[in-house]
Amino acid sequence: MCFNSSLPPTTSPGTLGGAPISAAADGSTARSALAGRPTRAACGCCTGLISRDTAHDNTPDSALRQKNASGGYNGQYANPFKANIIVDTHSPATASSAPGAGRIVVTTLMAATNATAPSAERPLSVAMNDTQLATRIRSIPAAIARYWNAKPLKLDITDATCGQNIYEIVFDPQIVLAASGARLRGVHYNVEIVNVPMQPAPNPLGPLITGRRVLQGQSYVLGYRAVFNIGESRSGTDSVSASSRNPQADILEAHEYGHMLGLKDEYNDARFNRGGVDYELPDGTVQRASGQEHLMDTMRVEQESRQARYATTIAYAVQDILNRNGRRVSRNRIIGDYI
Repeated sequence: MCFNSSLPPTTSPGTLGGAPISAAADGSTARSALAGRPTRAACGCCTGLISRDTAHDNTPDSALRQKNASGGYNGQYANPFKANIIVDTHSPATASSAPGAGRIVVTTLMAATNATAPSAERPLSVAMNDTQLATRIRSIPAAIARYWNAKPLKLDITDATCGQNIYEIVFDPQIVLAASGARLRGVHYNVEIVNVPMQPAPNPLGPLITGRRVLQGQSYVLGYRAVFNIGESRSGTDSVSASSRNPQADILEAHEYGHMLGLKDEYNDARFNRGGVDYELPDGTVQRASGQEHLMDTMRVEQESRQARYATTIAYAVQDILNRNGRRVSRNRIIGDYI
């Protein structure tokens, strides 16, 4: 049976349940370019938009494995990955032409809630009202896109129906501040926003939360929930870091966004039995990442995320989408840096 959910995006660009959205300019431009494109292509058709808005949990366990501190594997595989993925083959290949061209737009809708008030878990957090917070988080999508769209990753895909086409991946992160307890449609991740200021060395993220292995100022993604600490000096909401030459400026949310795309931490951390990540890309290429200080590592290198391995989960998700739509993929190669 051929699957085709070639529908327009879940929400109109710029709206989410009637509330204003902050979106990265790159993503907004990509979505605007889809306007007027046919959205109900026949099964196996080489033109028209194909979209799938769901959890994309089709990355094989062997394709993304986190290593333990001793060099083996710790049983951790790809994180849950939920997004609306739109595949647009706008200039399909023909028998007499060079490879065709297309674009893949990955839209991630984040609903943020105000958790900045001091609490039993985070007594160090500094309260902000919703108006103040809405202003601060408005810059998060652009901070994410600065890294993920700066040097576009691409997929070189060949399928039996449409031949070879090269797709540029565009990341479209969006965020909206939701009222406490509100249920918004189309949301992929719920994000609590806390505001724990940087603390004196040796514990800049503050002490552990009582009874947990999480620091008060720590940001993380767990399943489809996340915590972003905008009090961190690396946050994209920090107006000072926006003009700073600090290599880690504006990078915090970009790193956490990588987890929303299914990626794992690449840094070595004996406390959590982590020692890097092994990737097996769809074309069989193996990449081993540990201690390279890239975006999903310690974030100490200001290097845009054109690492080929960072498109691993997307490559498998797009292959699944095309296969479901009658376009059986025979070749799927990520175009990016192999470092």
